[in-house]
Parts: sequence; structure tokens; C-alpha cells
Amino acid sequence: MSDAGQAANIPGTLVVNYDSLDTFSLIVDLAYSEEVFFERTIILHADPSRLLAKLEKLGKLVEAAGGAVLNAEGKLLMIYRNNKWDLPKGKLEKRETPEMAAIREVEEECGVTGLSIVRPLTPTYHTYKEKGHLILKKTWWYEMRCCVNNALVPQEEEGITRVEWMSNAGVKDALTSTFHSVVEVVNDLGAIK
Repeated sequence: MSDAGQAANIPGTLVVNYDSLDTFSLIVDLAYSEEVFFERTIILHADPSRLLAKLEKLGKLVEAAGGAVLNAEGKLLMIYRNNKWDLPKGKLEKRETPEMAAIREVEEECGVTGLSIVRPLTPTYHTYKEKGHLILKKTWWYEMRCCVNNALVPQEEEGITRVEWMSNAGVKDALTSTFHSVVEVVNDLGAIK
């Protein structure tokens, strides 16, 4: 992870350079400790595929998909949910491909139409606990274009209070109040300087 050094300087971040998968569950327990709060835990490992396989064994895998959507002016579509800026995304439904889910979720959460997928971006992973069980969430991301300039409508029942097309300056500001995975997706997009 190229910006792990930067993330280590963010308060509430635990960075672990992990060489052995034998005691992996101890790191997961530490990350979710009730005695110490970490907003994010970054685990560095020489073989990320083995690390992800271990995570999948510890908990349930949930798949989601979302979009980094640019309009004709090069502005990025962002949502504001739970006091953080985010990109539109959501869980895959039965018999739905990640591409189908990404378009559906962007349309539902933002009220936009006229979306097309340009290319896949690097998937992100994060964990959370639900009813005491570890959940590993894999989110498939896609660079998208929106050719329609219709009114943006936040999906309030999903906790979204704002939807905005943001210029580079707005995105840079929003990235100071977002999740690490969103920063990774925006960096992978490469359109925001």
C-alpha cells in the first residue's frame, strides 16, 4: 500500500507490517478491541492474496460495487453520508454482476442516469463487525462517465444527505473527511490532480 506511511501519521490508525499468518486473528482482535479504538487498521503483507484468504476464513465475505463517476466537465460525483464524504456504492443483489450493481447503486443513491462504465478500478476491502461477527467487505469499483445533466437526488433512506459534482479543489477537501478506501479509489482514478 503506497500511502501506508502517510496513513500511519493519521490519528486513530494502526499500521501492522505482518509477516506471519499464524497469529492473524490476534491482529483482528486488536483492531476491534473495546479498550483501544482504531478508526482504521492497515495491514501490510508480502502476499496480499494469502492475507485476504485468511480474512475470508475469519468472517463472512460481502460483495459490493460502486462508481467513481465523472461528468462532461471532469467533476467527480460524491455523496455525504454519516458525516463523511463517500462514493456511491452498495451490496450486490442475487444474480447481479458487480458492473450491474455499480450502475444500479449510483443511480439509486444519487438520482443520476446516463451512466457508462469506462474501466474497472482496483477493488477495496474493509472489515467491520455485525452482531459480533467479522465481516469482510469487498467493493468492486468502476470508473464511470455520466452524459446526462439531471438533478441530483440523495437517497435519504440510506442516510445520504448530500450529492454533489465536485471540482478538483472540492474533491481534495472532501478527501480529508472520508474513508481510506475512498482515497485509494480516487487515486486509482487518476483524474483528480
